[in-house]
Amino acid sequence: MSGFSIVLGARAVAPEPKGLLGVLDVLIDGTNITARVGEGQLLPFLRDLAHATADLTSQRRARVAVPFYLRDDAWELGLLRDGRDVLLSVYRPAGPVEVAVFERRVEGAALRAGLRAALDDALARVESADARVDLACAREMLGQVGELEEAPALAPAQTIAIEGASGALAIRGDVTLRASCDARPSSARSELLPLLVPGQLELSIRGRSRPLGEGFVFLAVEALLALAAELLDAHETGRAVHRRVELLGARLVARVASDGAMGLTVRRRGDEPLAVGETFPGVSPRDLALAVAALARSLARAVLHHDRSQAGNLRLETFRAAQKALVARLRPQAGISTLVNDAPESYRAYAQATRPTSDRPAPPGKLRYAPRWSQAVPAIDLGGTFLCGDVLLAQGGRELFALDRSTGEARWSRPLGRAATVPTPGGLARLESSGALSVLDFGTGETTLSLKLAPRVGSAPAGCVVNAPGLPKLLVVTEGDRYVSAVDLVAGELRWRHTISRGGACRVRRAGRLLVLANGGPALTAVDVQSGEVVWKVASERRFSVAPTFDQDSVYALCGDPTAGRRDADALLGIDAWTGERRFASPVTGRLAGAAPLVTRGVVVVATRGERGLGLCAFDRRTGAPRWSAPAGLLSPEAALLVVDDAVFANTAEGELVAIDAESGDVRYRRRLCSEPADTAPRRLEPVLRSGALFVPQRGVHVVRPSDGADLGQVPCDLIPDLLRVDERCDVYVAEESGHVAALTAGPRLSLVR
Repeated sequence: MSGFSIVLGARAVAPEPKGLLGVLDVLIDGTNITARVGEGQLLPFLRDLAHATADLTSQRRARVAVPFYLRDDAWELGLLRDGRDVLLSVYRPAGPVEVAVFERRVEGAALRAGLRAALDDALARVESADARVDLACAREMLGQVGELEEAPALAPAQTIAIEGASGALAIRGDVTLRASCDARPSSARSELLPLLVPGQLELSIRGRSRPLGEGFVFLAVEALLALAAELLDAHETGRAVHRRVELLGARLVARVASDGAMGLTVRRRGDEPLAVGETFPGVSPRDLALAVAALARSLARAVLHHDRSQAGNLRLETFRAAQKALVARLRPQAGISTLVNDAPESYRAYAQATRPTSDRPAPPGKLRYAPRWSQAVPAIDLGGTFLCGDVLLAQGGRELFALDRSTGEARWSRPLGRAATVPTPGGLARLESSGALSVLDFGTGETTLSLKLAPRVGSAPAGCVVNAPGLPKLLVVTEGDRYVSAVDLVAGELRWRHTISRGGACRVRRAGRLLVLANGGPALTAVDVQSGEVVWKVASERRFSVAPTFDQDSVYALCGDPTAGRRDADALLGIDAWTGERRFASPVTGRLAGAAPLVTRGVVVVATRGERGLGLCAFDRRTGAPRWSAPAGLLSPEAALLVVDDAVFANTAEGELVAIDAESGDVRYRRRLCSEPADTAPRRLEPVLRSGALFVPQRGVHVVRPSDGADLGQVPCDLIPDLLRVDERCDVYVAEESGHVAALTAGPRLSLVR
């Protein structure tokens, strides 16, 4: 017969009415299975454990978990009825999950006897009347229930095989499950105890197998789902990552290089340094993600088949949602067909060119700058800082400031937290994570419009502002997870709502009277600005995960899958902006860099990424024929690109400005603007074209002539230009991530008058 006892701490009586202070240990055959319960938790834990034991004895429940706290950690004591016995487990359900004890068998009579003795001991020590009432009720209920002799025993455990495979990679294993007769609970709740299923897993790549070990398979597959999603994110953005994950009895090491190559290493705990045969190079992140998703689906189905009550388990529901989201990112949706607009005439009137041009010649002489003012904005949000008319709007950590651009003095401020912000013709639009949309007047800071939209979780909102002759003044934003909505800035109401095919990041580009949507799915959709109706749709076998570019009468979109191992299916599509017809589809050699296509008068330039850095390739804008290509390594991995007339300018994090002829691909010039380490580079490297001069942010702000790279001046500022704004007078506004903002004014220039 197993012995069960509860030992209360030495400090038994408390003068306060809180009850018993000290420690509580649960012992089975002299072994402590709970360590010390935190002070103040003794009586609630003892009371709840007594009620849970009464429920098991009376067969009202077959499984129950009692929470308790060890200092700042939340733990649970799980009880599972098995005939006359009870199986006890102790585990931490949240954060880094830890299982201290799993299904330690205790006879029901010993459990009840130990609880009765602990309750009697507590009643003799506690002076608080309220606490004595609670303990007495628990003691009485425990004494009224009978024995466990008539309770049915657990069904025999079954070993179920689970598997997930994709390509040359497979993950196989076995789990031990018991059938349960519990009814589905009336409310959904999160439970870990029924998901602690023991088993083992094995990884196989190209016929070579490596055991991962034995343990709780559900926890291991949870970690694999998170790892696969993180590796996909890094692979899509071209980031190099190195992750170690402890799974069962092994350590899984995943390395992803900036060029997308991935390798896996499996090492058992206590092994000697790895041999070459235990490292698996050349593994595709896509295959790993598909294999893990298939394994998770197989495990979830097995759990639900043996225990239908887990259909209301929120933890299992979250597990299945992560598995489905992983599959949705990798597999295109079926049933998407191409739609062509057969009445394009009403849209042609809105054709326009969007490429930057040097609208006036660069100043012939030097530009001289002098400091005008400086201010401090605590915890500044660079993404929420805008130059709007006569004010510079700067979002701090807890307050929004409107600074006069001439004096730097605060015209007004409002206590507002951070939100997604965008300037509109009617004021500054702010979209909070809760879905609350408001528009603030630039001059006074008063709210001129407020609206409640669906909250968006998981990715930042995206959209654009529509303000063109003949079109309504609209703010188009992503709403919730599956909608793009248009808010009328004049009427202050929702004008239309369009449902997108899948959740995730959505990229919106305006093409005249159309909005072109790319949300990472296998379709590029154009909707009418005024009504939200679908005008045309281009379907593809690959994903549109990069923002498209519109110029004159064409839309240029990159169609590819950054997570796939094969790169030959990535292509540049030229699409008629008004009908949606494909004009060409040109394959792109190399890994897409994730930047939108750059359009000049004659070519379309696409940025690619390799292990050595960025490369470029150009295509004829009418036919899609390849014109020239520059391999990866022409530019450093971090660079901001800008097209001006017939040249592509690249401002790199290594302090270099590179000008490339868009027609031939030849390098016109390279200028070393900064020789300091790359960690001093600004957060944003985008150059600004203003009045025929190019303002280039580096360790300082350099002003150059685009045609030949001649130095036109340098802005004397001690701040790193993490954010650069230039107004119509060529005055410069610089914001540093530290929270400092400075304005510098351009001095008078002499010019020859004939």
